[in-house]
Amino acid sequence: MTITHSEADRRRLSGPGLRTFLRICERWCLTREQQIALLGAQDAAAYDALAAAARDKDPDFMLPEDVLMRISAVLGIYKALESYLPEQDRIDWLTSPHRGLDFDGLRPLRLMMSGEFEDLLMVRRYLDDRCAGFPPPGSDDYEPIAEGDIIWTR
Repeated sequence: MTITHSEADRRRLSGPGLRTFLRICERWCLTREQQIALLGAQDAAAYDALAAAARDKDPDFMLPEDVLMRISAVLGIYKALESYLPEQDRIDWLTSPHRGLDFDGLRPLRLMMSGEFEDLLMVRRYLDDRCAGFPPPGSDDYEPIAEGDIIWTR
């Protein structure tokens, strides 16, 4: 399924989306090269031009559809990590090797920077499934969270 946005929607979403992407990258302590790879920018100059236009709130700024989709995937990954893991574990999760079938020993961040949009979506789906309580693929000893495991604080 391909999602397409009208030019008006792309123009409306581009600036706020890219500015949010840049803030997430800052929170994750990503290098400029990592940010370029995640965004799928052609080169550093193209990336710098996009970032500058977003920061300057250029009213004519409009990202290509594929870049908006990458930003959407990163936003979903960020949201899932925020709800799935404590703050101190989020960067470790992104940068540590994983044994699961989906990762085959790769680090999620490295997979996300492969250049393939499908790899970004795979990481997002993996996290979305964990947040929904589904077991990791190939996991025989997975125990879903029970109501008694939840601790409410005020």
